[in-house]
Amino acid sequence: MQSNRKKRPKPGHFSRRLGQYSLYRTFQKDPLFAFAFAVAVIVGLAALIGVPRIWRSTPVGFQGAIIRVSLLDKFQAAALAREAVSAGRAGDHSGALTAWRAAISQNLGDARLHRGVLECLLDSPEPRREDMVIAAASTGWLLGLTHTNRSDLALVAMVLERHGHPRRALAMLAGTAVDGVNDEPIRRALARATLAAGDFDGFAEQWKRDASTWESDPSMRLRYDTWLAISNGSGAEEARNRLRSAMEGSDALSADAARLLHLAAQQRRDVNDLKSALARLDRTADRRLSCASDHAAYWLVLAEKGQEAEARRLAADYAPQTPDAESAATYVRTLAQLGLRTNALGFVSVNMGAFGHSPELWSAAFDLYLREQRWNDLQRAITTAKVLTTHHEPLYAEVLFAEYRSAVERHRPAEAETLARELVQAPLPLPRDAIRYGERLRRDGHLSEARQILSAHRAELETDARYWSLVFSTAMDARDLETMRTAVDGLLRLHPNSTSWENSRAALLLITGDEPAEALRLTFAGLQRSPSSPELMINHAFALVRNRRVTEARELLLGLDPSRLPPSVASSYRLVQVEIADAEGRAADVLAAAADLKPEQLLDPQRDRLNQMLARARSVPPKSSGL
Repeated sequence: MQSNRKKRPKPGHFSRRLGQYSLYRTFQKDPLFAFAFAVAVIVGLAALIGVPRIWRSTPVGFQGAIIRVSLLDKFQAAALAREAVSAGRAGDHSGALTAWRAAISQNLGDARLHRGVLECLLDSPEPRREDMVIAAASTGWLLGLTHTNRSDLALVAMVLERHGHPRRALAMLAGTAVDGVNDEPIRRALARATLAAGDFDGFAEQWKRDASTWESDPSMRLRYDTWLAISNGSGAEEARNRLRSAMEGSDALSADAARLLHLAAQQRRDVNDLKSALARLDRTADRRLSCASDHAAYWLVLAEKGQEAEARRLAADYAPQTPDAESAATYVRTLAQLGLRTNALGFVSVNMGAFGHSPELWSAAFDLYLREQRWNDLQRAITTAKVLTTHHEPLYAEVLFAEYRSAVERHRPAEAETLARELVQAPLPLPRDAIRYGERLRRDGHLSEARQILSAHRAELETDARYWSLVFSTAMDARDLETMRTAVDGLLRLHPNSTSWENSRAALLLITGDEPAEALRLTFAGLQRSPSSPELMINHAFALVRNRRVTEARELLLGLDPSRLPPSVASSYRLVQVEIADAEGRAADVLAAAADLKPEQLLDPQRDRLNQMLARARSVPPKSSGL
């Protein structure tokens, strides 16, 4: 019986088999050659594995091009990153930024490298505007690679704010929840951008909530000093002194202090502090930290202070150094405002091609041509911009808006109507542009389109008082009582103690007849603050009538002469007189007071109530003459 087990090879079998090959015999006879051959094989394998770009760098789910790198690229990027970190620790921020750039060029899909360059920019003692090129690129890549990780979002927002783009930072942070303890970086970024964007009340609210955390942070303390300096309250002068002292220091905060002093001085219209801040920002020719918009603010304040000739001289002599689009737009608008329209037109014509798809600069150019009524230049600019953009890009909205304004100013209503409808569907450059578009559409009578644009961007703008003011005005023009009430509620959430908007809320309560006791409380408080205001006297009289205190209402209005009141206020006066006469049963006086009222100027509840009072008055039989 044969065994199924395989036979084992005899000892030396494999040696005899390998000995048949000449290469093996050579290895046996020449060990040095064998070693060299092994090294060559290892190097070849390493080259096959390390040199071809076969390793995916971008994560799964990344919405963009797939980046593949070689192992050699990864090793070089890691070495350059270590070099960048070492340079940063040694205080060589320029060298660190150069190394980070080189590292990113080796491995574009590594989020850690993009995070490193942004942290380098945030820590740099000289935040140059030209660094925004690499910052903008790394911002997009980092947020895409990490799927908008919250800590990275805070980092990106602070870099944007520090380099002069706080509104972009706010747009990024819009809608981000900041309730958790771990969201402090987001809250910090939001506070910094809020202050830099000019929302000083908003910054004060955020500081009040997180002051215990931020008190020990020198950077946040500088920003609090900026708020104090602007507020002009107790401690304002000490805060300004601290900003001036920090600006003259040699640490990394000196440039930030100069920027913040410039902001405070601009709000206070302080020529001397503006000049000092600009001198610090322009200290060296090769590291200009200021931009055209910083100088433009100085020129405007000079002009306000009666030094218009000096402002015009400085503006005419100033040569912007590679300004970003937003700064260039401010520069163009300021030149036009100072009467240097030839300079503005020259800058636009020379530089327009350099800013490509920038809605800010195109908008400034369109405004300039429209103001000067240079219709041919405007049409050429519109045609050029249309070539650069598509219907799905923000620049297209600016093109439509320019065409719309041109049609209105050249009295082409049908064309303007069509363009207004198209504008509603176009993507806006920034959410705040809804206010600019809405104001113009409302002014031209396109209420439906204005309301659509404003409604579409409520989520992004509901913390902006200008937005709610415009919503209120547009709703009033459209006689939309419900939207007026929503707008007043929105404004009172932002400014709970606002006298004007408390008065508006009281007026709405009087119009609808709701909550008469609350209306009386609001109108009384308003009249206490402004006892000589005819509008408030009329509103309070209205509230007194609604609360059946008719005699007090009549006595309150005795000192008012309706012929000396503005038309809208006189109309309210007559409506209250109708209410008083109706409450006292004086039918003839009801008809007399209502004779000058125009029902089309009233809201629906007011018109309905007026018709009821007129019907009662007409149903009363005339008194007998006694004959």
